[in-house]
Amino acid sequence: LDWRELSETHRDRYPHFSRSRACPFRWGESSQPVAKALNEDGTERFDVVIATDCLFIIDLHYALLAGIDELLARDGVAIIAFAIHEAYSKDEDVWRFVDKAKEKGFEVEVLEAVQMTPPIKGMDLKQGLIHKLRLTRSTV
Repeated sequence: LDWRELSETHRDRYPHFSRSRACPFRWGESSQPVAKALNEDGTERFDVVIATDCLFIIDLHYALLAGIDELLARDGVAIIAFAIHEAYSKDEDVWRFVDKAKEKGFEVEVLEAVQMTPPIKGMDLKQGLIHKLRLTRSTV
């Protein structure tokens, strides 16, 4: 979304929107194209990184954390929202992401989960339980 496409009213209401960027990122690939969304030389970092429904591939947890580490500003925050999809991974394997994040130097806060309607009728309610994590850089 290009901020110039917003109405003048919205531009006035959200003055920082011109600096907002939504960028796809494939974990494990170079983060440089995403970093260049903020400035041409890719030296700026994001104040906020939001990742959704991305913890079910256990083998890519460290790649995801590396990308967050590369893209997040020193005082930035990453929000990770996810549901557990047992067809892909077990609860305990997904939750090991918290330990991996701490191992990589992040402070992790588990935020209150929100129960949503599961995406497909007849699915277990657990499929619609959205867990949230807040990652910040350790201050120690």
